Amino acid sequence: MDQRRERLLFWAALTGLAAIVGICTILLFFSHAKFSSDISSMLPKDSDARRILGAMQAERLTGKIAIELRLKDGAAPNLLSAAADELVPRLKHPAIGKIVCGAGTCDTAWLRDLYLALPALADQELMQELERRLSPEGIRDAMRKNFVLLSTPGGLGASEFIASDPLGLRQLLLPRLSQMSKAFNYRFDPLGRYFIGPDGRRLLILCETNLSMTDSAGARSLLDCIDKELGSLPPQVSGRAVSVLRHAAANEEVLMRDIWVLSFFALGAFSVMYFFIYRMDARSLFILAVPSVAILMSMTLLSLVMDSIPSFVFGLGGVIAGIADDYAIHVYAACRSRDSKEEMRELITPLCFCALTTLAVFALFLFSGVSGYACLGAFAILSIAFSLLLSLFVLPPLLGRKEGLFDDALWNFSFLGISPKNAKVTLVVWGVFMLASLIIAALGFSFSRSVKLLDGTPESVFKQEAEFKSYWIDGEPKALAVLRAPDRQELLRSGENFYRDASSLLGADKLISAVPLLPSQETVRKNIERWNAAMTPEKVLLIRDEIFKRAKENGFTPAAFVPFIEFLSRPAQTETEDSILPYFVIREFIRQDASAWKMYFFFPDTEENYAKLKPLCGPATNIGLISYRKLESDAGNEVFLRLGRYMIIASALIFLLTLAALRSLSQTLLAMLPTMSSLLGIAAAFAILRIPFGIPHCIAAVLVVGLSVYYGIFMAFCQFKGLKSDMTPSLVLAALTTVVGGAIVIVARHPILFGLGIVIAIGISVACLVSITVIPAIGSLIRSGGGAKKIFLLLALPTVIFLHGCSTPLSEIVKDSPLCDADFSAEYSPPEKNAYSVLASLQIEFCGHVFPMLAMLEVNPAIPRIALVGLQKPCIRLLELVSENGGIKAECLIPQVEKKSEFATRVAHDLENICLNLNPPGRRVREGGVESVVLGNIVWRFDAASGLLLKKECIEDGVCRWKISFYRYRLDACSTVPGEILLESFQPGYTIWIRVRDFKWLNQDCGKK
Repeated sequence: MDQRRERLLFWAALTGLAAIVGICTILLFFSHAKFSSDISSMLPKDSDARRILGAMQAERLTGKIAIELRLKDGAAPNLLSAAADELVPRLKHPAIGKIVCGAGTCDTAWLRDLYLALPALADQELMQELERRLSPEGIRDAMRKNFVLLSTPGGLGASEFIASDPLGLRQLLLPRLSQMSKAFNYRFDPLGRYFIGPDGRRLLILCETNLSMTDSAGARSLLDCIDKELGSLPPQVSGRAVSVLRHAAANEEVLMRDIWVLSFFALGAFSVMYFFIYRMDARSLFILAVPSVAILMSMTLLSLVMDSIPSFVFGLGGVIAGIADDYAIHVYAACRSRDSKEEMRELITPLCFCALTTLAVFALFLFSGVSGYACLGAFAILSIAFSLLLSLFVLPPLLGRKEGLFDDALWNFSFLGISPKNAKVTLVVWGVFMLASLIIAALGFSFSRSVKLLDGTPESVFKQEAEFKSYWIDGEPKALAVLRAPDRQELLRSGENFYRDASSLLGADKLISAVPLLPSQETVRKNIERWNAAMTPEKVLLIRDEIFKRAKENGFTPAAFVPFIEFLSRPAQTETEDSILPYFVIREFIRQDASAWKMYFFFPDTEENYAKLKPLCGPATNIGLISYRKLESDAGNEVFLRLGRYMIIASALIFLLTLAALRSLSQTLLAMLPTMSSLLGIAAAFAILRIPFGIPHCIAAVLVVGLSVYYGIFMAFCQFKGLKSDMTPSLVLAALTTVVGGAIVIVARHPILFGLGIVIAIGISVACLVSITVIPAIGSLIRSGGGAKKIFLLLALPTVIFLHGCSTPLSEIVKDSPLCDADFSAEYSPPEKNAYSVLASLQIEFCGHVFPMLAMLEVNPAIPRIALVGLQKPCIRLLELVSENGGIKAECLIPQVEKKSEFATRVAHDLENICLNLNPPGRRVREGGVESVVLGNIVWRFDAASGLLLKKECIEDGVCRWKISFYRYRLDACSTVPGEILLESFQPGYTIWIRVRDFKWLNQDCGKK
């Protein structure tokens, strides 16, 4: 009686202590835990994408807010300005800095007196044009134009401008001002009082803030404040705010909603599973307590050592719980058996090795150089380690020592893989599954490196931004080069050097800067000396006489132009001010912050321009590049390639650890079967569902590699290491909890959580089925003398297939070299009249979707005519089109784009560019090893040595609209044909990739070589 009382008191004290520790841990967690949805946590620290994103945040480019006011139908236009007058003073928030809504009511005298800045800007190019305007012919033409202008109704207000500058010398500087205005792609008059849209029914207000795109709390507070003010607009005016900050606020909101919903469902689902599967045994709830306590302890430790935890890491709590509870399930099953002590001894070795393989995979994330991955790895490692320790040392005393008390199992898997007959059937089914998955994956599996898969912003926000850009934004997007200097004169001097070098690389028409209107003091001095040397008294006297003469001829009073003559005759001073340009003209080009002066250069945002300017930039020159397109492309590429390396390293590491545990190559291959099967099953499932395999899915695939081998190791120990207990029920329940944890995440709205959940659910399901069927079947055949060598070959075959698939380059990546498959010289002459047919692998990327297909193409350049049939899987037609003499007939059966008529039309036009007009007439200009031909806006580039066509480009206004690259030439059908063709468009997310399988001439034996 006393012993029982002491035992009760002991457990009561232990429970009370655990409750106190738990409460303290919870309080500590909620008092220190901070979560963020910072996309930079998903990018490598040493990557260009991370650097560009940091620069964008430092320059506050991501914190701008565009507020649009719109008139409703029937509203008077004057209500728009009145609403803006009322709204702007009410936009008061600590985060809002400058508010720009137009040039305001500034005096336009600066434009009238712009000619006064000519001496300071008189470079050689300007002086040449000035000489022309100051010649007798130039003066005669200018005065005649003045007379005609004043004779028209529109010239009533021009008399003041004519009197101050009768020769229109200010017009020499207007092209430079016009070039500066190209930095802004908005469709409005930058000199107007307000930024009014083209149709006069919309008004734009631009707000600069001190918020970064990762400050979700600040973004939510600011946007709520602005939305509240927009709600108080007059009834005839509506308003909306468009900003990158809305993505930060939306991502945080979606993630936190998903986290709490998923946590609730995971807790409920696991409780129901344990309680009913183990026949309403209340002690089974201890299984749930183990991962819950482990996760809580892990998050608390992370919150103490980290400033903030990525929200998606916390959102994976349900998945981690499904992983971490596996150890508690096995310990619980061992404790409820008839011989619990013996089973616990047998269980420790495989349990520790399984935990070690899983920890090894997550440990890779710690060395990734990506803070988000490192946090995920630390969270998983701590959770699994705590769960293992709690399962081995805390859970057994809580379950008690009454052996055999709960020995009745709810399910029985003894029928799986026992007899050789059943084993052979199982292996045949598995073989069919592997072969079918391989074929399906080969036909329909595709990748997507888009970082949009990391953005959980609702679709309505994207539609709103697209509509805003279609109305306000005009022209191509611009990239920036940011120059820093300690003082203004040093900034201007460095700016002149960079402008000179960058203009020589890009062309002066592509580089937009204030340098032509804001020279350094040294340059001003040289320009003034040049001006004074040209404006001699004798020359000014001749100019005066000619002006007075032409003035009388056109009815002007010569005395009105005396101030202008005095300007020409007065020697310019070296100490001139550049304040002739108002602040609102130069504010976007030169700024001063607390640490330095900064100058901004704008240029077309293309990867080619970025690559040209990159050698000029860096810490040594205090110049940084900011490219939105480079950020979007590199962010996806760097993350994707890094995760691919982790996949290979994780597979190799797990193989070695499994080999160390089993000490047998054949058994190790056997234990790796669930991993290979799960990855192949995932690829097939994504091909069937037509979901591109993106960054979140690749993260989950790395996790599946570490988790799936767990089941293989356990079943290998059961089959070959003589374990007495049947671990299949525990293994199935452990897999079921992981699958449920992943399946629950599928309901999440955020794409990161959704992608992780669907991959883990599919991968673990396949791994569990293979481990409880295929591995026992092979073990049964080996024990019955079914031929170990044949079975080893059977295991080696899928391994070789899997490794070959991993080594196959992605179809999206086409290397620039080698140009040819072999070293041979060939006279290249593309077909001009002869018809030919091509069998090729065709892949089209359009609006974030990738469509691979087998294409049969017939081309007749003489008509010209192109016919294409695109197939996916046997007898499933996706795309059919015919382009003949400019007319296009097309039928598209691709679900994602069948309602978009422009898709098939665009593909047809691009196929014309690829297949037709490949050998243009005209003189070839040689530069190095490349010969170029230019006709209109099309440029062809040929290899000078072999004559092979390398590239075909369309360049409009200095911008490459599309580019076609031809790779890997080979001899086929007596002709030299490209093996791979890649079309890249100015529009992001659109490419056409062709790999030629077979080429054949029509109606002749052999075409031109």
